[in-house]
Amino acid sequence: MKLEFLGADHEVTGSCHYLQIGKIHILIDCGMEQGPDLYVNQEIPVNAAMIDYVLITHAHIDHSGLLPLLYSHGFRGKIYATNATTELCGIMLKDSAHIQQFEAEWKNRKARRSGKPEVVPLYDMNDALGVLEHFIPCPYNTKIEVTGAYYPICGCGPSVGFLFHRGMGSGGGNTDQISIFGGYRTWKQAVNQRPAVY
Repeated sequence: MKLEFLGADHEVTGSCHYLQIGKIHILIDCGMEQGPDLYVNQEIPVNAAMIDYVLITHAHIDHSGLLPLLYSHGFRGKIYATNATTELCGIMLKDSAHIQQFEAEWKNRKARRSGKPEVVPLYDMNDALGVLEHFIPCPYNTKIEVTGAYYPICGCGPSVGFLFHRGMGSGGGNTDQISIFGGYRTWKQAVNQRPAVY
């Protein structure tokens, strides 16, 4: 089992983590950096087409916003998220694509007037719609099985759809465990249930 922190390592935005279990390639979140770009995210160490699974902790753009870009680069794997996160991503990723296209059009109008080269949007609506087809909504308290590893879907976050991934995989006669938490929460909160314990 190999884990690399690609984003949200020194800051809270742009969450993206790469997990390799044998020949299986997994991303945990694929978020867009927002605000001042203090720390540049690392590149995903494999081609996007090689990513088998993406586990999304919640729908915030800094955790899911680069999924359409991943799709435009060739990703065709499965995306696991809670039911609520899947529904919210259906709204937010399309909205993000609209913003990308709108901002590119605005910049290009200015570029044409000043004779500067035009820009291309980070991704477009087709990419957003395409990646949404790969979401697999999961209810809480179920397990995702990924070739020898399993990931319980547990609620733990401050808003609808947050979840906690705990991966367990075997390699070389040993059992490796890794826990990924996609946000914070206070213990007493009326919106969500108390965190599940596994």
